[in-house]
Amino acid sequence: MQRDPDLQRDPPLDHAIGNAEPFPTQLRAGRVKYYGSIPTSITGTYPNFGNTDQRFWVECINYMLGFYQTGSSSYTDVSAMAGYGSDFTWGPCKGRLFPR
Repeated sequence: MQRDPDLQRDPPLDHAIGNAEPFPTQLRAGRVKYYGSIPTSITGTYPNFGNTDQRFWVECINYMLGFYQTGSSSYTDVSAMAGYGSDFTWGPCKGRLFPR
């Protein structure tokens, strides 16, 4: 699947940084460091992003959007395994959102 190589990844980063800290400033588990900081922007291009923190967030954002980057301008649709897959249909809410 071809996709726009200029996918905007900075808005999700702005959201991650500016919303009451929904993510820890760094993420470690045992001796594994997943990321050391949340970048303010993504620099570089596939596969050479600015640093490992940027690489982690690019992979995370792509996964949440349902795509896996396989080349500089090619992606594989993985939405059936992540995000909103083909089993989800967007539409109006049915019923009440809040109890009376």
